[in-house]
Amino acid sequence: MRLNRGDRIAGVDGLQLRRYFQRFGSGQVNYATVMDELSVTKRQAEKLPELLKLEMISLCEFQHDKKMVSYQTTIRGNALGMAKAGKPVTRASAEEVLRKFLDRVRLVNGRQELAHSVESVVVFGSYLSDAKRLNDLDIAVELRAKWHDAISTNSGRF
Repeated sequence: MRLNRGDRIAGVDGLQLRRYFQRFGSGQVNYATVMDELSVTKRQAEKLPELLKLEMISLCEFQHDKKMVSYQTTIRGNALGMAKAGKPVTRASAEEVLRKFLDRVRLVNGRQELAHSVESVVVFGSYLSDAKRLNDLDIAVELRAKWHDAISTNSGRF
């Protein structure tokens, strides 16, 4: 999912709502936290049913406060919390970043004083497609310890 400046969701700025879901993604959602976090009026905050219709939140099974209805984020709400807001990058730009990253890996692996070396690097995601513009450059790195200290080799005995 990608958000752009000016996107509105349930009458709220999409980027602000994304930050809200990032912060309260695993917690309780209610009009009071919406008011505080999004700096909106109570009337605007009570538009939570619009988020319910969009299936971004669902009613909590357990209500902590009988005076205020609580909701929890759904998979869609959590996806909004993880939505990308940066501009797509060109393939050429991603290739340049990858080249510089691999140069850095070679430098790290050549330094004996470092505790770890890079065992492997894997590129995944939109970079593997034929697209000219990419969401981002996804890289996974596996590290390997260069040595084991005395504690780990002596089974914790001193």
